[in-house]
Amino acid sequence: MFDKAIKKSLCSGVIWFIPLFLIVAGCSECKTSADCPAGKICVSGDCSNGGSGSLDIDGDTDGDTDGDTDGDTDSDTDSDSDGDTDGDTDGDSDGGMSCNNDVDCDDGKICTVDDCTPEGVCSNVSVPDTTPCPDGLWCNGNEQCKDGNCISSSTPCNNDDDPSTPCIDENGCDEDNDKCDNLPTNENNPCGEALFCWGDKRGVCKKGSCEAPPDYTDPCPAKTECKYYNCYNDTAQCIPADSNEGGKCYKGTACEEGTCQSGLCSSQKDPCMDQHSGNPCMDSNCVAKPDLNERPPYICDDIVSANETSCNLPGLCDGSGAYCYKAGAASSICIDGEVRPCHETPYNIFTAETCTMTGGSTTNCKALSPAPEPINISIGVNNISNPFSYFVTREYYSYGSFCSGLDYRGKEAVFNLPTTCTGKQATITVSNAATDMLVLHLTNYKDPSTCQAQGTNTLTVANWNANDKIIIETDPGDPIIFDLIVTCP
Repeated sequence: MFDKAIKKSLCSGVIWFIPLFLIVAGCSECKTSADCPAGKICVSGDCSNGGSGSLDIDGDTDGDTDGDTDGDTDSDTDSDSDGDTDGDTDGDSDGGMSCNNDVDCDDGKICTVDDCTPEGVCSNVSVPDTTPCPDGLWCNGNEQCKDGNCISSSTPCNNDDDPSTPCIDENGCDEDNDKCDNLPTNENNPCGEALFCWGDKRGVCKKGSCEAPPDYTDPCPAKTECKYYNCYNDTAQCIPADSNEGGKCYKGTACEEGTCQSGLCSSQKDPCMDQHSGNPCMDSNCVAKPDLNERPPYICDDIVSANETSCNLPGLCDGSGAYCYKAGAASSICIDGEVRPCHETPYNIFTAETCTMTGGSTTNCKALSPAPEPINISIGVNNISNPFSYFVTREYYSYGSFCSGLDYRGKEAVFNLPTTCTGKQATITVSNAATDMLVLHLTNYKDPSTCQAQGTNTLTVANWNANDKIIIETDPGDPIIFDLIVTCP
């Protein structure tokens, strides 16, 4: 036993401190009997003479050569010859069973219960029909079990046979948003039934809707601004109805304007004829707009009478000689003439007077209030930057008509020259004005008949007197900013 242990240790790499002759004499390791000398067999890694009284050569006493004691020729320890240890002859290790656990019985169906019985036999029983078996998808509908199989009962978007939606494809499905696509279909193709209100024609698919065909004839009378017709397919009737009661309407042309009354356009007239009622110096023509559907379908084109055009307006203090005064580019009014029958002698523009109007009635002419006061100016450039505070004399009154020259029909302002100009030649010049102005020299600014001279934008007086006045008269319209230059050399 000791020698054998030493040999085994040497062969396994363990160092023993013994005489070398022992090592050399005792070590003869083997794996099979073929590694041993003749007449010996390999037993537990040693070449041996075999067991006493044995009839086999495997070192045991069972009579075979497989190295175990079970009496068969395989390498296991049971009494069969299949190489496993379960005692049967089928070559596996389950002892005749078809499953070991429920996993072995999985048939891949969600609608069966998979079970491994205690006897090792698989059982796959179907769950009750209508048991839900959802697959997580929306577009294939709700799934239910049927005879052990998972099937979809119906799809949510399978409505394409709906006759009320011939222009919509209701089979389309949007899985990402869990909804039916309902995309337009059958574009420009006929749809629906023939309808009375569409001239007994079928509709046409347009972007998902069944619309009236483009070539249909409306069976109802045309709509007007005062009446329209409701069309009913179920009774095939056109029922009239009044509209726009009391509103404007146009019959014939754009310039025949009337009023809707009980479905009719009544009392038509030229809508521009009363645009300037009571003003004989203004008129207006009716002109139709290019688009007659625009409301109103016309414009009133004003006609402005030129200055000096004769006019007659009851109520003026002058029974004759009234004229149109163009107070701007787009308007004109009728004003008193230059000679008033009720003026005092000498004339005074600051007092109210009684006169007889056209038609014989009596009224008062208006006096100027407040009365203007002359404005002092100096030698050099005088900037008239607030003309509305200067030009306050009676509007439309003509100073210039007494000076045998031009006559500007606008407002007037009165100016005093400095005393240093007395007895000298004085020149007055209008500068930086947008329009011409009239410069007048009067010895009494309250009496237009004292006008001595006039000039357009400039005037020179040979010998200026202390009581003389300069009047600046504007062209028709409001006064404007300008410079007034005075020189007295």
